[in-house]
Amino acid sequence: MKFLVFIIVYTLLQSQELEITPRLTYGYESNSEEYHLEDVKTHDFEVDVLGRYSRGKLNIQTYLAYHFLQGPIHNQSQFTPVQGLHWVRKDPGLGENQKNYYVSDMQVQYGDSSSYIYLNKWNKHWGPGVRSLTVSNKIPTFPYFGLTWSLNEQIRLEYFHGQLRSGIVDSSYLNYFASGKSPQIMRNIAGHRLDWQPNKKWNLGISELVIYANRSLEMAYLLPFIPFFPIQNYLNDTDNIVMSADVQYFYQNNIRIYGAFLMDEWSPPYTLEKDNHNWFGWQTGIDWNNIYLEKGSNTLSTPWGNSDNKDDPFPKPPGTDTQIS
Repeated sequence: MKFLVFIIVYTLLQSQELEITPRLTYGYESNSEEYHLEDVKTHDFEVDVLGRYSRGKLNIQTYLAYHFLQGPIHNQSQFTPVQGLHWVRKDPGLGENQKNYYVSDMQVQYGDSSSYIYLNKWNKHWGPGVRSLTVSNKIPTFPYFGLTWSLNEQIRLEYFHGQLRSGIVDSSYLNYFASGKSPQIMRNIAGHRLDWQPNKKWNLGISELVIYANRSLEMAYLLPFIPFFPIQNYLNDTDNIVMSADVQYFYQNNIRIYGAFLMDEWSPPYTLEKDNHNWFGWQTGIDWNNIYLEKGSNTLSTPWGNSDNKDDPFPKPPGTDTQIS
């Protein structure tokens, strides 16, 4: 038994515009794969509230939760397909094998189902596959803003700019925090992606990401329509550029064949040299849903959303995706 929801849903207020759903959830794993040791038993008690508000072109969703963990002493492994936990800590008063963490996520979207602007602290996933080679939701939720623009029925552009936790303590502030809880060095991410769907069977996508640190907001990366590669050279080549391309073939509504190629820190003069400054990655696979049972809700998504709920502005809360791949 992995998850048991003993109080599923009790709606306090539900109308056409506003919906608030509190939940109490208990999860148990007898041998959790989230940790690098064997026979790790975990108990996860969660109290959360889901909120949804929709009016006209404005759509808001919130996910607030408190998690109490019983069992794991070590930190979660970084080499599992499970999404990383939020900021987990051992607060005063907890036992030796007890930890807790909080969740405070929100997404605000304004526009229609094809073109909109957004301000989120939520999941981010680009590219095909459950764990995409481009942007995977393995990382915990993070704050970012951006836009999605459908130029026509075949071409769509998306841009976002966000902030990541670096995990590196900024030593310049150590003298100001007696408890040792010094701020971390700032690390930011920006990206843009272009999808072209010539027909219902094929989708081609290209994207570019840049990760930069030690400054709050780089104005040059706020331009969504120009490539980042020449910009980071203009900024003295101190940032990390990642380029990728992927192709998807939708054989049926529940079967997708895909391939992706990623290039990190490309240096054109050394591309074909034995000793080069380039890192490449590739990924290929098949997504196959509804293997045993036909369920319309499991239709594979395109960059324009699922065919059965393409007008739903609310994706699932972080960490609840059940896609099979």
